[in-house]
Amino acid sequence: MEKVFTTAYSAFIHSSCYFGTVQRTRGVERLSTMLRR
Repeated sequence: MEKVFTTAYSAFIHSSCYFGTVQRTRGVERLSTMLRR
């Protein structure tokens, strides 16, 4: 049971980190476009 919980927890952490990176890259792109104008 602990193994399943750890796997799910690690997967959740990785997915949240991935989504955070995607949002960060989008924010950087938006900022760069604003700076170009």
